[in-house]
This record gives sequence, C-alpha cells and structure tokens, in this order.
Amino acid sequence: MFLLCACSMFFVCIAWTISMQRAMLAYDTNRPNKAAAITTLFFIFLYSPCYNIGNNALAYTYLVELFPYADRSRGFSIEQFFVRAANFFTTYVNPIGMANIGWKYLIMYCVTICIETIEIGFLYPETQGRTLKELAFLFEDNVLAEKAAVAVEKTIHFDHRDEARTA
Repeated sequence: MFLLCACSMFFVCIAWTISMQRAMLAYDTNRPNKAAAITTLFFIFLYSPCYNIGNNALAYTYLVELFPYADRSRGFSIEQFFVRAANFFTTYVNPIGMANIGWKYLIMYCVTICIETIEIGFLYPETQGRTLKELAFLFEDNVLAEKAAVAVEKTIHFDHRDEARTA
C-alpha cells in the first residue's frame, strides 16, 4: 500500500507541476489558460486521495507491525516528531517558496517523493499476510518474541467462565 501511495503521489505531483507551469506561463503572458488552471486544481485535489491510500492509517499500523513491543512508544515518538516537522515546513515554508519561485518549487516535492518511492520499494519490509505474532519473531529478539507469544496465547485461550464465576 505504501508503494502504491508513493507512486500515485509521484505521478500526480509531476502532472500538478506541469499543469501549474502551463497555467503560470499563460498568466505571466496575459493569455490565461483556463484548461491548465482547471487541470492544476484537479491535480491538487487528486493528490489528497493518493496521499490517504497509505500515509494516514498505514503510518500507524505499519509502525505497530515493525517496532518490537518494548520500543513501540519510542518509534511512535520519532515518527510524530518528523510528522510535526513536516507540518511546520508545509505550513510556514511552502508559501514562501511558492511566492518566490512559483511552480518550480513543486519540483522539490517531485524529487522528494521520487526518493521516498525508491526508499519504500527497497527498504520497507513486506508485512502483508503475516500475523503480529509472526512479525514479532521477525523483528524482535528471541526473549521478547517469546514473551509476546506467551501473552498472545494467554489472551487467545482466556476462559471467560472463570471471570464470570468470581463475579
């Protein structure tokens, strides 16, 4: 899903950059290009669903799959730091970049998303079709994985009748 998300964002960002270049060129030469302006708006709005394919919910569920239980809170903290830094950047730096260099600023995003796509393709481990128990054996050391497996087994085989008798 992350790879689909990154690829779709990359292609939409390229199309957005091209259409914005056409619209800005027409605007600068006092020959408005309505088709390029509408196309730019289309790609601006198309970017959001492409982003949401993988970066909203998967960012959290993938971290649960990857980080060992003992390090999960630390992993979430690091992820949240970078998310907040990116939010700061997009809120305060994007308007300055767009005002100063216009559509050329979007090329930076095209390059960044291209690098992210390559990173996802080569560095992100595939977790599809595996249970959390199997992932624990892959990413945690043996002692922690065994503790996690025991905890899962206790939860699976918990007898609710014992709880009802004591109440």
